Amino acid sequence: MNKKFESVFGPLIIVVMMATMVGLAYSAKELIEKSPEVLATILSATLLLLATIGGKILEKRMELQATNIVKKKEVYQKFIDVFHGVLNSEKSAAKTVSELRQINQSMFLWASADVIKKYNKFNEIMGQGELTGEENKSNLLKVMVALEDAVKAMRSDLGFDDADLSKFELSKLYIKRDEWNMFRG
Repeated sequence: MNKKFESVFGPLIIVVMMATMVGLAYSAKELIEKSPEVLATILSATLLLLATIGGKILEKRMELQATNIVKKKEVYQKFIDVFHGVLNSEKSAAKTVSELRQINQSMFLWASADVIKKYNKFNEIMGQGELTGEENKSNLLKVMVALEDAVKAMRSDLGFDDADLSKFELSKLYIKRDEWNMFRG
């Protein structure tokens, strides 16, 4: 089931079931007097049907989330791989641009709104100026902050809680130890 179906028909089905139960409750006096077994059977069947429908909706939602997590992980891992290649000068600029364009296409479909916003901010800052040399330290620092924000959004989208990570805690995983001093402070 898709979200639109669930959001419209799921509650509608529940309301109809509840209305049926209320209707049964009003006529319960007669049913109890005439046949309490029939009332019990109808109530049991109604509750069972309600639980089954709710369970199916929840099951489909969980399946969809699991599938989406796999796709998102692939996209986010590609981004990390490309960035790692840039840091280690493993790839040409043309190859990097090509890979980032492919990632952009995948982000379009699979990334959450927060990831898209932070990823776009990262790309915007990346295009603002030179990143090498002491005179460009502030540009590099802005890129690192934007990168870390984007990666944290990706991790959050995958279900991780990074609230306890301090600033640049993730960056320490891929910045060379001798380069780390420029980010302190």
